[in-house]
Amino acid sequence: MSYFPNWKVSGADGPYRVTPNLMVVIPTSTHVRLHYGYVGIDLLSMLLSAFGIVGVAWLFLAKPEPVRDALFDPLGWTDDLVANRIGPTVIVEAKHPADDSQPWWPPIPTAPPQPEP
Repeated sequence: MSYFPNWKVSGADGPYRVTPNLMVVIPTSTHVRLHYGYVGIDLLSMLLSAFGIVGVAWLFLAKPEPVRDALFDPLGWTDDLVANRIGPTVIVEAKHPADDSQPWWPPIPTAPPQPEP
């Protein structure tokens, strides 16, 4: 007997797998009823999917909380981390070297290549 946990039959034996896409039942009465039902793992997975969708929606719709001080921080590490995270950002532009030396990469040609004579 094949394993079809969601298919239920009344008035027949089976369902039996004939091919990968075909199952058959053997009637034992004049009225045969074949219906598709859910098992516990199906219901659990649908419930977990619903919780996941609600959780993602909550993440997008919730307002961000303000940064709070740590409840226990004897060394003061989190204060520095928060200050570095929300502090001003300083951008320093790189300047050319004072000795006008050539860069380590080859120069980029600006003119199209010419055929050699």
